[in-house]
Amino acid sequence: MNILEVRNVTKRFGGLIAVDDITLDIKYKEIVGLIGPNGAGKTTLFNVITGIHTPEKGSVKFEGKECVNLKAHEITRMGICRTWQITRPFKNMSALDNVSVAIIASRGGNAPLGKIREEAMEWLDFVKMPQRRNVLARDLTFAELRKLDLARALATRPKLLLLDEPLAGLNPVEVDEMIKLISRLRDEMGMTIFWIEHLMRAIMNACERVIVMNFGKKIAEGSPSEVSRNEEVIRAYLGERHARIAQS
Repeated sequence: MNILEVRNVTKRFGGLIAVDDITLDIKYKEIVGLIGPNGAGKTTLFNVITGIHTPEKGSVKFEGKECVNLKAHEITRMGICRTWQITRPFKNMSALDNVSVAIIASRGGNAPLGKIREEAMEWLDFVKMPQRRNVLARDLTFAELRKLDLARALATRPKLLLLDEPLAGLNPVEVDEMIKLISRLRDEMGMTIFWIEHLMRAIMNACERVIVMNFGKKIAEGSPSEVSRNEEVIRAYLGERHARIAQS
C-alpha cells in the first residue's frame, strides 16, 4: 500500500525544467533512495512534495490526500517532514529549544511547555545528544548540527521522512552512526524514509529500492543491485568504478 503517490509532476524555473514528468510511489515502511548527479532535480522534487514549490503540472498524494497547493506547514501537519542539505537551525537558541520550536510549530503550541521540553529531550536522546541540550546551535559541531536537524524533523512526528543528504560532510564513524539511526526509524517506529544521498555505500546497504534522476527525469528504478547494473545509470551517474563498488 502506498503512503506517497507522485503523478506526472513537472516543475519549471523559467526555461529550465527542473522536474520533468516524474511519477513514483513510496510504500508504507519502505526506505527508498533517490540518487542522481548534482542538478538532477532531486531536491526540487522534495520541495514540491513538501509544499515549498508548486508544480506546473501533476499530482502529489499523501495517504490518498492531494498535497499540491497546500502550504508547507499544512503538509507537515499531515505527516510529512524533511531535513535539509544545509542545516537551518535557530543559531542563537539551544539544541533543546530548537527541537521544542519544531514541536510547537507542528502542533499549534497547545501543550504545556514542560511537556514540550520533555518530548524534545526524548528526541535529543534518540540522536544521542542529551548532554548538548543547553548548547547554542551556533556552537555545535557539524555532525551535531546534522543530528539536530534530524531531531527537529522527528519532533513533528512524521509518517514520511524526507532526508536530503544527511551524511554529507560526516566522517566514516559519524556516517555509520547516522545510518543506524535512520534504520531504527523504520525498524522501531514504522517510519517511511525517502532519502537523497550521494554516498552509495549507504544507499546500497540501507535502501530496499532506489530511484535515479538525471536532468529532471526518472531514468531508473529498482533494487540497489538492479540500479547499480543499469547501463544508463552507470553512464549518467555512477561511472564504471563506482558501479563495481556498489555491486561489491
